[in-house]
Amino acid sequence: MFMATEGGGRPDVASDTSVTDMFPISALPSIMRRMAQETADVLGVPIALPACAALATSSAALGRGLAIKSNIGQLSFGNLFIIAAASSGAGKSASFREILFPISAYQTDLRIQARQQCRTLRAELFELDKKLRDVRMGKVVLGDDELPSLLDQKQTITKILTQKEPAIVCEDITPQAMHVLLGRNREVIFSASPDARSCIQVMSRDRQDSPYIKAWSGDPVEVTRITREAVSLCAPRMTLLWLPQTDVVREMFSRRVLTRNGFLPRVLPCVIESLRKQSSYVTALQANKSHITFGIRKFVFIMIAPILEQFNRIFP
Repeated sequence: MFMATEGGGRPDVASDTSVTDMFPISALPSIMRRMAQETADVLGVPIALPACAALATSSAALGRGLAIKSNIGQLSFGNLFIIAAASSGAGKSASFREILFPISAYQTDLRIQARQQCRTLRAELFELDKKLRDVRMGKVVLGDDELPSLLDQKQTITKILTQKEPAIVCEDITPQAMHVLLGRNREVIFSASPDARSCIQVMSRDRQDSPYIKAWSGDPVEVTRITREAVSLCAPRMTLLWLPQTDVVREMFSRRVLTRNGFLPRVLPCVIESLRKQSSYVTALQANKSHITFGIRKFVFIMIAPILEQFNRIFP
């Protein structure tokens, strides 16, 4: 587990601990680093919070769209599981809200478009029902292929209208609903929560077929139940960003089930411990510091750097 200081990567901020305990903000590319630094300065929060949120958001934006060959016959994708914990009042919600604003706004736009489409489809369904009623009453005569086509059209419209609004970000959700949501969202999803207490409670149940585990690895999923529609996923991908309180994370790491089911080995944890009222976030367990720095550098420079270079060319 990695624990980050408040002024990690910022030479103008004094710290009680060695620089090796600071969050490796220098491993991030310039755009992401400036985003994290400015968010931390404006909100007065530890830089590790917006940095972790920015890294996870970039990871979620990749989805399944980018992969590298990591071994013979193996591909590594950019989806990360990041859990950054801090005490109450450290600025988790504010950092979460600011960094994830573009994704939240995009999801809102998708829902507005879906509502507009539903209004149009309801009008089409009204006209379709009217035409079918005329057919039943003998007022309209259809060809052999026309009636099945109209019935199929009605079934398609009805199915669309019964679907829930689009969701690219989820929070408090059951494993069963997660499977359905992945199926409706091209098999990609961003599990993001500024609290994550309920998410961790669901994750703590001993489930070997957890969607979190398979959606990190991209393993296929086949779910068949009598009471609900079957779900078939070829290669689901999930990115995770949870910002729970420190005591919740400590309790989570004490549960053997989360190691046994493979969840914790997939997580990059960062715990921010506040010891002083005004800026002192002391770190420990620096043995993992080089590991997380290497992981961030590898992910950023191999997976994200090409996208950021294109962005820099467009917006210098």
